[in-house]
Amino acid sequence: MSVLVLSLASPSHAQLLVVTSPGDSPALAHAELALALGEGQPVTWLSLRIRRGPVAVVAALPDAASCEPALDAWFAALERTASPNVLLPLGARDCGNGSSFVHVTWPRSPGVGAEELSLTTAQDVIAVLEEHGLGEGVLVPEAPRYAVWAWSAGDGEETTRTLRLSGTSAPLSFVPVFGGPVLVSVLSPEPRRLPGETTTEQLHVTFMAGEPRTDYLTQLERWLKRDRAPLLEARSTGALLGWSIVADAVSLPPLVRSYARLAADEGQNVDAESCAAQLQDFPEPTPDCGSATDAALALAAAGSRPVLQRWVTTGSESFDGDSLSEGGDLRPAALRARTVDESGCPAIIATPPIILPPGANGSDPWAGRGGGETAAPTEEAVVVQSPCSSDGCSSCGPGHESAYDDRHTTFYCSGDTSSSGGDDSCSSDSSSSSQDDSCSSDSSSSSQDDSCSSDSSSSSQDDSCSGSSGSSYDGDTCTGSAAPRAGSESAQAGLVGARGGRPQRLRLSLWSLAIAAVLLPIRRRKRSA
Repeated sequence: MSVLVLSLASPSHAQLLVVTSPGDSPALAHAELALALGEGQPVTWLSLRIRRGPVAVVAALPDAASCEPALDAWFAALERTASPNVLLPLGARDCGNGSSFVHVTWPRSPGVGAEELSLTTAQDVIAVLEEHGLGEGVLVPEAPRYAVWAWSAGDGEETTRTLRLSGTSAPLSFVPVFGGPVLVSVLSPEPRRLPGETTTEQLHVTFMAGEPRTDYLTQLERWLKRDRAPLLEARSTGALLGWSIVADAVSLPPLVRSYARLAADEGQNVDAESCAAQLQDFPEPTPDCGSATDAALALAAAGSRPVLQRWVTTGSESFDGDSLSEGGDLRPAALRARTVDESGCPAIIATPPIILPPGANGSDPWAGRGGGETAAPTEEAVVVQSPCSSDGCSSCGPGHESAYDDRHTTFYCSGDTSSSGGDDSCSSDSSSSSQDDSCSSDSSSSSQDDSCSSDSSSSSQDDSCSGSSGSSYDGDTCTGSAAPRAGSESAQAGLVGARGGRPQRLRLSLWSLAIAAVLLPIRRRKRSA
């Protein structure tokens, strides 16, 4: 028979006994304990994670004390606020993500209600425990009254419903007898510390990238079995009522806000936003949170601006509320992992893009360009003069390039390289047309009227444009042209441009020559077909 005793400082005060059955494996996975103390009467909360039943909790109560069920939202909110957030090592990445973190959570399930009994004598308590196979060897302290909660054997691990003890005048003493972890949260007006405490930096935690997750709980349990020193996970002055920024990476809402929302999720008739706002203004007005009273009781006990601290200690060592001493450095709820395990990252194989030349695999290099539905790749244009030079076009862009052809010079604009026999009105057009072609940013070859903006055209008729880089005759009002016309005079004018008739050499890059070598035979075959 194992008896875990939670008692107050003297036998006249309330005591809690946790009774488990003997066995090869521990009956409890861990216990959660919370204490609010300071300016008012202390309040204690208790919840157990049961691996195997039966398990019972006995409360020996003085006249002034009360022991009743509380909301599971309280411990869940404490975990959300004060449990560590494991960060990546400095300079490391989580499969390419450099801002990942993992919030440490303990196994938790909806609180399982117990068989509840109210008794008046110690003999009655022993009899009830024996009915559950737990009464042998249990010593029950004398008290005016008792409350018993019993859980039978379940199919697997389960979390007990949270119990709350209030109305006492002294802090809790915790005398456990099991080797598992005990999560201790304390709210007090000033920072408090435990004898022999150290920090979680002692743990060699590995960050498993990809999922992500950590081995924090495994390393913690190893530490408690080996060293047994309590580990401080967090100590914060503003976490209860204000937002917290942890290590410039994690934003945590106030404890009272998390509690109100979790209480609403638990099925309580609570206006979460109104409840949280009133708790943040505590003590005026009195919070109206319905049955969600845990946060208000904690504020009343610890004061309106309490310090929240959280430790993990071993169940084989006692925890005495009177042993808490004043002082202690503040510590955010964060821990940086020592190493990163990248085995969970997906394999990334950098495959170079496959670029097929036009006409490869028997395809038509110009297929799909009717009506301007498919943009021409820039590889199909051979630059013979930079459009961004002083004598080039005023609408320079990645597609405004002049291209050389063995029969005549054709111009292509980005966006459209359509071949059309009808009216084509477009933006950024590079079309060959025998009809009227009105467009913006056009580089077209046309035998009819061509009115465009940013034009580099070859024309035998009237050509009126704005921003043209074409030099023409016979009524061509464009200036600064780099577009050749039919005949030697037009070609010479196109090369001279706006530089006062000075001849210029064609500027060809190796890429231009290579692409031209591929394109010219293809276009000859198409035009001869």
